[in-house]
Amino acid sequence: YGELDAERAFQHLVMLQSVDVSVRSLEIVETCMPREHPEFVWVRQLKSLQRRWLNAPELPTYVDARTSLMESSPMGDRLFSLATLPPVSELLATHIAPGTLVVTLQLHSNSLYAGAVCTVADASATPKYFVKRVAINEMDVFVRARRLGEINTEIEREMRLAPGFSDAMEEQYAQVCSEIDRLLSPIFFQLELSFWPLSRFVKHDSNPQRMVLLPDSSLAAFPLERLTSVTRMFVDTPAEKISRDLSFHLHVYRVKDLLETVDRSSLADSLPGVSSDKFKMIVDPFAEDSLRQSEPEGSQTMFELLESLEEEKICARGLTGKRWIASPEDFTKVLVESQAVVYLGFGKFLSAMGSGSALAALDLRHLPIMCSVCRCINDTAFRRQTKGDSMKTPALLGVELFYSFSLLATMRGVRALLFTVNPLPIPAAMKVADGISRSMVREGMTLAQALAAVFAQTVDSGQQRLLRPGGEESVEPGEDDEELPLLSFHSRAALITVGLANTGTGAAPPKGKDKGKKK
Repeated sequence: YGELDAERAFQHLVMLQSVDVSVRSLEIVETCMPREHPEFVWVRQLKSLQRRWLNAPELPTYVDARTSLMESSPMGDRLFSLATLPPVSELLATHIAPGTLVVTLQLHSNSLYAGAVCTVADASATPKYFVKRVAINEMDVFVRARRLGEINTEIEREMRLAPGFSDAMEEQYAQVCSEIDRLLSPIFFQLELSFWPLSRFVKHDSNPQRMVLLPDSSLAAFPLERLTSVTRMFVDTPAEKISRDLSFHLHVYRVKDLLETVDRSSLADSLPGVSSDKFKMIVDPFAEDSLRQSEPEGSQTMFELLESLEEEKICARGLTGKRWIASPEDFTKVLVESQAVVYLGFGKFLSAMGSGSALAALDLRHLPIMCSVCRCINDTAFRRQTKGDSMKTPALLGVELFYSFSLLATMRGVRALLFTVNPLPIPAAMKVADGISRSMVREGMTLAQALAAVFAQTVDSGQQRLLRPGGEESVEPGEDDEELPLLSFHSRAALITVGLANTGTGAAPPKGKDKGKKK
């Protein structure tokens, strides 16, 4: 339809993206779900009937298998209900909070297709739609995505024997992100002109209050939420107001069950669903963390951080390798018994859990929040990760990447996900896990607010970024040291939220974010 009918063009784009996501979900199921799992048997039976019979959906066997999958599987509705859902325009008026700018970005045939709509409070009113196609060479995107992967690999090598990585790697990462920013800036500049009538500096009733990005798999590797052309649209706390999801219809499914207890106008507020007494942590499950000789006295290990959080009643008794080496069954037990899980450890989450098979077999509709603060590295963890990866197929390794992992967790029922896409220094990961846990449980913040509070913290010098909790006081700032954000750009870009990031513990009303220095 193009720009002549922006509404229909937007509906076509989001439906195309949802179909692509469903196809990718089936590929993940075939890759990592246990062969004896009932859902795998049903999916295999459905695909077999489709290959053998022209009108397979009319067969009673097909109907029974699909009905069983939809009734008992967390991914059933998400896979087979696209045709039965109301039109996109109706879903926007009933399932998306007013003032939300929904933006889909898809790369097809050397063109970037962008569609956007800003929801309005009046469900009977027609919102404003925006569609645009921009010529972009796909190789320009793929080369930069590959370059980011190469930089992260080099950073992991440097962090094997050091608490951080060189400024040169930080600059190279920022340079690639700036190049992507320049490629996408024409789209976001036109979005700003279309939806901010008096510019972003002037408050207006029609200004979007928040943004949900829907990038496709080719753009998922980039930290779009941290790009200047995106964050400049929201002058205040962009980390809290910008989130992403995998597709429009998956975003609707996350909200679907909440509408029974929450009004549409309240979807932008703190969403309930997490009990603070079911907030648990998985910390260093293989006991690989230890202090270096160069680290100052008083620095905490990951296990000591967990003990302090347990003593302060921030989290229940957690799973850690200092008590016993964790098994896949231990991971499963924590995920099944919790409503919010924070993982702090080395390597990738699925690698620590054993494989994607254990996660793919779980029903996680009771788990609204899942935070994976990982990708830390030292020599011991590097050897374990390398040995484990050498025994996996390329398909299984692909499931551990950001896009596939977040899709797998979403299909199993997780409402909000925090994922680490880049390697993180151990001190940064510990401070992020500590700050998020305290803010959500003690202050009653949502996941997005807790992450924004961590981003707002500062340190007196770059050296303090590489100090673990408890070791900051042993280093006095120099006269020439400048106040810096607690996390570098590379570390901020590593932390990406997917889904309803405004889900919180509901322990207390938000008391405001501490934008001062971290103590």
